[in-house]
Amino acid sequence: VDETETFSVMMDVDQGNESDFGEWEDRAIGVYHMNGTNQLFDESIYNSDGVTNGNPTVDTDGIIGKAIDFDGAGDFFNIGDSQPAFDNLTILAWVKISGDSDNCIVCKTDTTLTDGEFEFSYGLVEDEFRINYNDGSGWVGGPHTGTDSVELDTWYFVAVTFDSIDMNIYLDGELKATDSAPTSDLASNSVDVYIGARVRDATSYVLNGFLDEVRIYNRTLSTDEIKAIYENTVGTQ
Repeated sequence: VDETETFSVMMDVDQGNESDFGEWEDRAIGVYHMNGTNQLFDESIYNSDGVTNGNPTVDTDGIIGKAIDFDGAGDFFNIGDSQPAFDNLTILAWVKISGDSDNCIVCKTDTTLTDGEFEFSYGLVEDEFRINYNDGSGWVGGPHTGTDSVELDTWYFVAVTFDSIDMNIYLDGELKATDSAPTSDLASNSVDVYIGARVRDATSYVLNGFLDEVRIYNRTLSTDEIKAIYENTVGTQ
């Protein structure tokens, strides 16, 4: 049976319109609903709950249920490095940027140049979402959604995927750019993963905006799967 055909997106109105979108699917390593608490709970089997920094606002309306409002002044979560090693990766998130600054969405970084680090972020100068990675000697720019593709105070569904061949970035279910995959193995380090900030020489790229329904997979979701997730959640807010 084709994997795409078996993938389903489920909406459970009786559970407060909570979305599963494949959260119980094999190889989901992080599922974050962002619903109503300033502690970040992982609903996957790996229980990679986030350690809270700052005082994020949790009672704001999101795409499904509530979202978390990051103030741009120090709100972020450290979800550690307890997830299983991965050669392939997908990150999905609903994102609304509020401020004119560089903003980290999900970043795996530390204070040294470590092979296999990555940054999934919003770039101020180009007004775009992007993915960068570290090959051990420096940071390399990966695919991005395109100059002026992002407006402030607007919800977007953003997805990035890695495998041994390609890196891809999607905006609202549409593939926007593809680059060759890094030679770096994303499983080659024990650097912590952060949601809402980048940690290098200092904490930076602190998110000023909103996140909802963040997912991390250690497999590469297909274009059809990503489009299905978007189409089954858009308009539910």
